[in-house]
Amino acid sequence: MAEENPEAVRLADAICWLAFKGKELGELAPSGLFRREWLGRLARAVEVGAPSRMTGEQIADRILQVPAA
Repeated sequence: MAEENPEAVRLADAICWLAFKGKELGELAPSGLFRREWLGRLARAVEVGAPSRMTGEQIADRILQVPAA
């Protein structure tokens, strides 16, 4: 994310939305951090090119749709 490009900005936005919505839903890990499975889903979103076709909020919503393990 060192280089500013639209995909990097959307990925950073997705991370912010995850923190905001995760806290709002009471879904942060007990330590107050992201749940481990969210990070895996975020990595998968990057692999499939989600930041090039979805907003950060859409990516976060998709990650949060999947029930916690």
